[in-house]
Amino acid sequence: PSGVGSQDIMIQMGDLNNDGQMDLVLPGNRSVTYWLSLGDGSLADPITIPDTPAFDAQNTAVRLADIDGDGATELLFSSNQGMAYVDFSTQEQPFLLRSVDNGLGRTILITYKSSVEDYIADWDGDNPWQVNLPFPVQVVNRLTVHDANSGDDYTINYHYRDGYYDGEQKEFRGFVRSQETKVGDETAATTVTNLVYDVGMADESHKGMLLESEVLAQGGHCSGDYAGCFQRTVNQLTTRVVVDAGQTGTGKPIAYAFVSQTDAFVHEQQAQPAHLRQTFSQDDYGNQTEHFNYGQVCGDDVSCGDDEILTYTDYIYDLAHYRFNLAQRVRQTDATGNVVSTAELYYDGEAYAGLPLGQFTHGDLTRKLESLGPNANNRMMPTKRQKFDAFGNVVGIMDGNGFITTVE
Repeated sequence: PSGVGSQDIMIQMGDLNNDGQMDLVLPGNRSVTYWLSLGDGSLADPITIPDTPAFDAQNTAVRLADIDGDGATELLFSSNQGMAYVDFSTQEQPFLLRSVDNGLGRTILITYKSSVEDYIADWDGDNPWQVNLPFPVQVVNRLTVHDANSGDDYTINYHYRDGYYDGEQKEFRGFVRSQETKVGDETAATTVTNLVYDVGMADESHKGMLLESEVLAQGGHCSGDYAGCFQRTVNQLTTRVVVDAGQTGTGKPIAYAFVSQTDAFVHEQQAQPAHLRQTFSQDDYGNQTEHFNYGQVCGDDVSCGDDEILTYTDYIYDLAHYRFNLAQRVRQTDATGNVVSTAELYYDGEAYAGLPLGQFTHGDLTRKLESLGPNANNRMMPTKRQKFDAFGNVVGIMDGNGFITTVE
């Protein structure tokens, strides 16, 4: 830019406003001038900041760095006499979503902070992070939901710890732990939700999946006497390897993970909880083939609550067209195998009838039959019959008496 000569060896380049463009900074003695990049190969008019630190160029290192951990770039002056810096961004960082207004009186206001704030708070509280980030990230600090109709505000505060960055994949994986505090008032108590995630340190397929959660009163704890503990949930994860590592050419398997078991402990501030359990199974394509909702369990006895329902789902596998996600039969039983309900799903074909079970062309659900149960000799009755146009839109619905409603 004009006014800058080859003698200005102190000139620096860096992103001052977090827009992804390289800006130009010229440190001077008691002033700093910078030019913001316009993103088209040109620079904006210069801006000069007066009253910046005086320095001796021969004995002072001047560089751009995020010295205060706010996620923005500062100009650092460092010498054997100490350090000082120029902060170009003293407020929240730019290009972040600030508010959402639905036009009906509900407005969500969002404020942010640097992850360094939570890191320091935990460090000062003698609870240092077990996993550290190599750089700060911007995180949501608070959500304020404003109801214009009542004038009420609902506030949720967030705290994070143990941020993880995978150096091999160059990927920020999020935080191992987070805390959500819903601020209450005289009509409703403050509640705290603690969340624990798997960030994929041991198994990459687990990254981002919820491991544990607990809901408690402010100051409560879900251990010991469980004072203030309402409910805690524990998930078990299962990894399914689709292609072995030796067959991928990368030395890594192709795999995915899913929640295979969920245990919910409903304490309601009591030491002895009601224990609820669900288990899940999937096929190699990610379809849920089994969902066993045992309800209340007693240790290893999954039927003690006598409220279980076990759901089995069969799918159509069309290898030629790579379609694997259409269910064809759903069956529900109790823990002893007594059938509770059965459903069959028919696709495409003739309107209100469909193709034979297990066949499809497009995947439009034309007819659904459900069993009336053992008291009716398990007779199958249609509970859904539809007609589709060439674009997959429903244009006709037949009820149980055979009357048709048309849709245009």
